[in-house]
Amino acid sequence: MKLTTALSICLAAAASAGSPQGIGTSNGSSWAGDLNLGYSLSNLSGGAVGGPEEDRYNAADFELQLGRNIGDYFFQADLFGEMTDVGHSDDSYRKGLGAAFHLMRQMNDTASLGVFFGGLTTVQDNDGSDDSDRMFIGIESKLDRSEADYYLQVGHLFGGNGSDDNGNDSFTDATFVRIVAERALNDKFSLTGEAGYADGKVDNDSDADITNLGIALNYSISDALLASLSCDMIYYAQANNDNQELSEFIVGIGLSYTFGDESSSTNLGTPRFLRWSGISGGQLE
Repeated sequence: MKLTTALSICLAAAASAGSPQGIGTSNGSSWAGDLNLGYSLSNLSGGAVGGPEEDRYNAADFELQLGRNIGDYFFQADLFGEMTDVGHSDDSYRKGLGAAFHLMRQMNDTASLGVFFGGLTTVQDNDGSDDSDRMFIGIESKLDRSEADYYLQVGHLFGGNGSDDNGNDSFTDATFVRIVAERALNDKFSLTGEAGYADGKVDNDSDADITNLGIALNYSISDALLASLSCDMIYYAQANNDNQELSEFIVGIGLSYTFGDESSSTNLGTPRFLRWSGISGGQLE
């Protein structure tokens, strides 16, 4: 399928399960950081799940973000990873690690525009022999409004390296769109949401698409600590093949610690690239 479908905008969990991301500010000149830790429960269903593949698993994830304002520009670097408990299950997502870099320019009091790029690797086999390496690049924009803050990304996921069928099994050559929204409910609670869609290839050039929806409720414990409860749904499908589709339902909890210059907020992010690569190269293909 080609990316001709308009995205339905809804609320969803912002970066990794249980690790919500808001929309940053940009008036400081010192470094700031966020350390996000999460734990999630996942259930897979659909025609692609069967045999030795794991249909239920737990995962622990982390994300470290460092950012700094430089005049009208904002730079951010991210390191993120995830480890599941699939154990000895074959053809199942085990772990992933990635990095991203963002550069944005403040266009006016409410809008910013920038670029991002990065890479990742995932392992989707019980003996660690099947791995996939991917790169990504795109443009992003932030809009700070009185009713809510919004964050939009459009980009491309690509690459064919790795040992998993010469790197061809996992999702690649994909155009993706992602929108995040955050709204404060009061001084303590906020909602963070996300909708994402990607159109690309899996399993040696088969057309495929991925849709990601969900919601997170965030609670501010203090100025530096934020707790969250999140719920996500990711739908994976190969075109014209009802037996090669699956739905992943994820419930997660998370804790985020903010440090450094509060005016250099490090709240940009990326789609769920690790899940996209690991599940598509594992349980889906």
